[in-house]
Amino acid sequence: MVGRALTRSLRLSSIFKNAIIFGIDPGENLYGFYEGLYDRCFRCPPVSDPSYEEWIRSLNHAEKFDAAIVHQEPEVIFWSDKKLEIPVYLPPPGFCQIAVSKRKLYEIFSGTPLIPEFSILTREILLSGKLPGEQRFPCWMRDISPGSDSGKGSLLAESPDAARAWTLLNSGTNEFMLADFLPGRNFACHLQTVDGLLVKAACCERMNYIMSGVAVSGITGNINRGRLFYDARIVEIALRAVDIVCSRSGERMHGAVTVDLREDAEGLPRVTEINIRHVAFAHAFAQAGFNTAESHLLITLGRFDELGEPYLNVGENNMIHRDVDGLPVWMPDCVIPGIGEEVRL
Repeated sequence: MVGRALTRSLRLSSIFKNAIIFGIDPGENLYGFYEGLYDRCFRCPPVSDPSYEEWIRSLNHAEKFDAAIVHQEPEVIFWSDKKLEIPVYLPPPGFCQIAVSKRKLYEIFSGTPLIPEFSILTREILLSGKLPGEQRFPCWMRDISPGSDSGKGSLLAESPDAARAWTLLNSGTNEFMLADFLPGRNFACHLQTVDGLLVKAACCERMNYIMSGVAVSGITGNINRGRLFYDARIVEIALRAVDIVCSRSGERMHGAVTVDLREDAEGLPRVTEINIRHVAFAHAFAQAGFNTAESHLLITLGRFDELGEPYLNVGENNMIHRDVDGLPVWMPDCVIPGIGEEVRL
């Protein structure tokens, strides 16, 4: 999904609209191979396969790629620690190892106002029902395996009984994080940094979710409605979180990341996770004239003087609309129509 969003973004770019774009994927979902979005597609081995690195090297030897945009988190981790003779723009490897682990991330932020209060409980404790006395409900309960996303194993648990039932249903999960529930707005803050210097920043508010009815908490990983905006306060909090992780890993930030945040009861945005990739609605940024795929590729190629404005600038009434079987639509000025009102594009 993210790869297709980035490709659509490049097709909107006045700089890269005529680029030859290859799609390379292990093929768990074959849709992208047959969509017709890419000029050429290859099925590759999984990144965990010992043959993956040599396969990539052989393909590059044959095709001589100018650059690669690596966007799936397991691949980002692998490529960030390798020299594969293809120009890439990725966060540093130590940062990646921390960011993909919700446990490591929250432990680093523990005691700061960046995150909500949390605990990590084993399957055995949750099934026993003998939870620590300080555990509060309702709480947000989620799988904390590395790289887990799209709401994997997530539930708004209203009581210890609900937490126990969810543990039973998620038989493959051995540990859960239980964090104070954040009732406010849900944000994503996309950052692109070059050698410690922020060069691009944009935010989105997630408002409603695709197929929310199939998720117990009504929250899936993907929006069907949202809006784009820029808020210096949210960007500052996101950058502070990134800086703390870099301080722990001993690295200077360089790469594209997305920090997810949600407001607490007082309206303070708290960090919920850091993703070492673009967001699924990246195409909306491009439609709004803030093409994060274009800037990603320009940075990869060292063309920094073509990056344009660093911050997103859009009107308050813009809206993203997405659905399962349709192309995402970004409206610069969207008003929800009244009953009986004709909608004209």
